[in-house]
Amino acid sequence: MSESKLLFVYGTLKKNCRGHYMLASSKFLCDAVTTNKYELFAGFTYPALIHAEGEGSQVEGELYLVDEETMKFLDIYEGVDSGLYKCEKIELASVSAGDYFTGRHEIYSYFYYGNMKNFRKIQKWTCI
Repeated sequence: MSESKLLFVYGTLKKNCRGHYMLASSKFLCDAVTTNKYELFAGFTYPALIHAEGEGSQVEGELYLVDEETMKFLDIYEGVDSGLYKCEKIELASVSAGDYFTGRHEIYSYFYYGNMKNFRKIQKWTCI
């Protein structure tokens, strides 16, 4: 039996975005918002979530239950082996389904570790 993770997505993996098909076997749980420990930036075609230095902003996204096999594909999509993104624990401030997940389960998201040149700070990723 494979192990599942709670995954917070904020960009190209969200509903109606180009990478969402990769979550076809995953269970959508609810919309969610992070604590203000993070910042969201936009490159030309993809977003970048980073840890804020000091107080950051809340980031809106979606929470999914993702199986181990799907996580392997997502790691490839996100460029984990090349160091572009890393899947790390994240803190949520609220979820649309109440506070069941907040603080009681480990939740993960992909953080960006690539070059930030020509990125701009944004409040929310809009699918293109």
